[in-house]
Amino acid sequence: MWLIYKKAPEFSGAFLPFSSLQKLFFWLGVKPMKKKHVLIVYYSLTNQTRGLLEAYSSGLSDPKICLEICSLHPLHPLRLPLRSNFSLLKAMWQPFWRRRCQIEDPCLQRSHYDHIIIAGPTWSFQPSAPILAFWQDYGDIVAATRVDFLISCRSCWRNHYWGLRRLCKKHGGLPGEPLLFEHASDEPWCTIGLLLYLRGIYANRLPLWLKKRYPFFGHSYNQWADVYDRGALLRQQLLDMM
Repeated sequence: MWLIYKKAPEFSGAFLPFSSLQKLFFWLGVKPMKKKHVLIVYYSLTNQTRGLLEAYSSGLSDPKICLEICSLHPLHPLRLPLRSNFSLLKAMWQPFWRRRCQIEDPCLQRSHYDHIIIAGPTWSFQPSAPILAFWQDYGDIVAATRVDFLISCRSCWRNHYWGLRRLCKKHGGLPGEPLLFEHASDEPWCTIGLLLYLRGIYANRLPLWLKKRYPFFGHSYNQWADVYDRGALLRQQLLDMM
């Protein structure tokens, strides 16, 4: 039941039903600002995807865009560095067969969004286990919505993207083109460096001959600038639709 408290003859301090507020805005000639609602769902094991999304969300930021960022958390997370070569092989083998994992409830604030971005790394040619679990448990959120895919990978990304596109269509979404960001180092040094990183051997600790081939892990500053521009482009597209 709605109650109206009058502290003075004017409307100051009054609690009005939403419909009454709409009427008040109409008579005052005030139009409530419409906002576009954007959801970013991501998983990042080594913080590479997270770093890209920080730049992307900065480019997307605008008062007329309500941005919700949801990080997926497995119930039994993979701990780095991996303690043995067997653990490394297991971590590579299971994703190849698209094995999912249990994740915490993402607690989404809405049942529908104007635009959705699914972001994550490529694991053994496939999407990561938490991303696959999200599609299985919460995939219907993309129905009738444009969905873009931000992919952080070494080079083998096509199966990852094709799999996400199939899942998106299965749940009634509208898949867009991939926002693809490959690791800056060349192959095979990129793969070698990644395997060493997962085992706790970082680029600054590598032998000099290998460090020249693999100077750092992950993405470059130029790629962060590029992903910022991609976010700014989406921001402009959403504002043009209002």
